[in-house]
Amino acid sequence: MRAIFRQLTTIRTTNPTLERRARQVIVLSLGLILFTLIMTPLLLLTPDIPDESVILASFVVTGLSLGAIAAARRAWVGLGACILLAILIVSPLAVIPANRGIAATGMALTLSIVLASLVLRPWQIWLVLVANIVGLVLVVLLLFSGDTSVYVVLGSNSGVLVLLTLFCFVGARITENSFRASKTATTALAEANARLEQRVAERTAEVQVALREVQDRAAAQEQLLAELAEQRAVVSELSVPVLPISATTLVMPLVGTLDSARLADVQERALHAVETQKARYLLLDITGVPVVDTQVAQGLVQVVRATRLLGAQVVLVGVRPEVAQAVVSLGVALEEIITRATLQDGIATVQGWQRQGVHVR
Repeated sequence: MRAIFRQLTTIRTTNPTLERRARQVIVLSLGLILFTLIMTPLLLLTPDIPDESVILASFVVTGLSLGAIAAARRAWVGLGACILLAILIVSPLAVIPANRGIAATGMALTLSIVLASLVLRPWQIWLVLVANIVGLVLVVLLLFSGDTSVYVVLGSNSGVLVLLTLFCFVGARITENSFRASKTATTALAEANARLEQRVAERTAEVQVALREVQDRAAAQEQLLAELAEQRAVVSELSVPVLPISATTLVMPLVGTLDSARLADVQERALHAVETQKARYLLLDITGVPVVDTQVAQGLVQVVRATRLLGAQVVLVGVRPEVAQAVVSLGVALEEIITRATLQDGIATVQGWQRQGVHVR
């Protein structure tokens, strides 16, 4: 049932006001059809009303109601409303000749006023009032022209219809104004949302640009760090070079200040060079080291001892008086370290060992 009702109330329009009124026409038409289906069996049981008239009226009302539904679904609200109003106006007027009275007819015509307030614009309600009064006057003039008492009933019915029309007009105006205010607020909200979405899109674009810049800077910084690492490695290799002067002899000239990190690097590179090149002699030249304190002397002694564990003899060349004092202060026996004053003296010593075939340990 819900699917059928949803299908019946589907309106072919994008105008919300037109859609609301068309849906009201459909609902009222369905209600009128239901009312007709209920009243038809009851009227058939009434002996004073011919069955043919009841059946014909039922078919006419049902057919017109279906026509109003079809018109409303196509957004022809005016046509659908006119069909319903014609049913509600003509039907009460049509039964006046049968009951010879207009008192109940005036009350029945109030339904058309109420329906007009639901499906028409406020000013159009007055047109429905005019149609009701004109219909009543014509019927009275045609059927009750000689009965003056009928005019009193006509006046009272007309007054009731006018008063009801005034109430419905005021209510319809209030509803229409509220709907317009709601529509204006909805439009303003939609515009505000559109502006907000535009601002969000602009901010998002700015954030994306900033993010790309940060990413580019990070990539550039990473590349710079990689280059610095490569340069540092090159500098490290250049600051602690290991130079072969023969198949079994290596020279490691040290230049600049020696700290703990650089001493560790000296020891690592010395051991690696001795192992890979199968060297038997290593000349450790400290001529270019400006200061040799206790820490540096301790580090040099450790390099000498570690290299000797690999089977290579270390000759410490470029030893100055202050270097000798630092080594002595460590309590290291000088016999444990072979020293020479210059690199030429160290090379000559190693060559003498090689000629004699002696490997000093």
